[in-house]
Amino acid sequence: MPAYQDIPLATDKLSVSQDDIKNNFLAIKALVDVNHNTFAAGVSPEGKHKKIDFTDLGADPAVVGADVAMYNNGSELFIKKAAGAAIPLTGAATLINNGSTTFPSGLILKWGSSITAAFPDGKKTITYTTPFPTNILAVYATVAVNVGGITTAQDWSIRVYNYAGVAQFSVIGYKQDQTRHAVDFCWLAIGY
Repeated sequence: MPAYQDIPLATDKLSVSQDDIKNNFLAIKALVDVNHNTFAAGVSPEGKHKKIDFTDLGADPAVVGADVAMYNNGSELFIKKAAGAAIPLTGAATLINNGSTTFPSGLILKWGSSITAAFPDGKKTITYTTPFPTNILAVYATVAVNVGGITTAQDWSIRVYNYAGVAQFSVIGYKQDQTRHAVDFCWLAIGY
């Protein structure tokens, strides 16, 4: 069913172009009915989406001014402002010992764990694979139980003592008697 963009022209007689006008309305209805409630009298709720399909763009689009784009790139949904990087809205975070994910708000969550062998005198500095772009809000560390002979977290403790930059933080491990000691631990950092 063709759509006629120039129907009716000022010189057209309605009786002659009536079928073309009817075909235009049918073409509009066919377009609106895709992923929407139907375009018909008495159907409620009019104009609401049933679902949204995004064609795979294969690349991040250019976004200008105050516009915001939501799009599909490689079967993953992204949102992008004119300034800044694309933010993934879908897709699994890297669920390994060290990983990170970015939330739609731009907040970044990073996590990981330490290995005792690289932990002399109870001190350890963790350097992120990719630094936070702007700021670190908080870093949390907890003793990894059932690793390296630790059977209860009550016997050991870990303290974060430096996370002033965007690229790393430091911790100190302690035994129950408060002497410094190598302690396996897991960590979580939040920033933007």
